[in-house]
Amino acid sequence: MFTLWGKHEELKKLTRIPRSNRNLQTPAFVGVGEDLYLSYYVESYDKNWLGDLSVNPTQAINHVPHVILHFRQLAFYSSTKYQDDTLTLHPMYSKGLRPFGQFEVLNSLKIAQIRESFDASISEQQALPDELRHFIFSIHGHVIEIICHDFAIHKETGAVFSSIENLIQGRSAK
Repeated sequence: MFTLWGKHEELKKLTRIPRSNRNLQTPAFVGVGEDLYLSYYVESYDKNWLGDLSVNPTQAINHVPHVILHFRQLAFYSSTKYQDDTLTLHPMYSKGLRPFGQFEVLNSLKIAQIRESFDASISEQQALPDELRHFIFSIHGHVIEIICHDFAIHKETGAVFSSIENLIQGRSAK
């Protein structure tokens, strides 16, 4: 099930985030407190990589680049499975959403709904940051939506979960 969408949202391509690798199929998520780490292998231009992968997968993965997107002050996230050919059913397809894409959603109805929900609360158990941004990624059969304050990009190589663990613990993953 996709997030509720209005008529005024627009998609802005995120051009500084590396594109996902179409051969390695699974993004990884780790949530810690109000932070979310999303990692995926990025496009590799090494011509020998696929051959190396078939001969020695463990050794080949050690050299494959991946990215960790560290989303801070998370307000919402979801991951929905889809087939590449059914992404045409997503409400944002008509505005440019395609497989293997990364976008910021401008004029987000979902952000307005989250703010309205928080404004209606009298308990004030949690607070929202003043600025929220809405992102949508279509990576390897997943539509991933994230609403947060901001994010940082970390480029790494090797095993994804080791890199995430090192980042969370404040160590360089390299």
